Amino acid sequence: MNITCDGILRKIGVEKNKTFLKKFDLIYDKYKIKALEMGYIDDLILIKEKGKVLIYICLKNNFVS
Repeated sequence: MNITCDGILRKIGVEKNKTFLKKFDLIYDKYKIKALEMGYIDDLILIKEKGKVLIYICLKNNFVS
């Protein structure tokens, strides 16, 4: 897996893989809204690791004004 981010990754959440696969749309929207509320506008970066899905946002001077 090749992750491209020109800045720093910030973890904003962790979900169990089984739950994530069953409720992908709900969970993705939940963290997308959380990222927007925190002021981040980029897409989420999802990394599967040891039965969990780690949810990151890429920080690269992309705050909502």
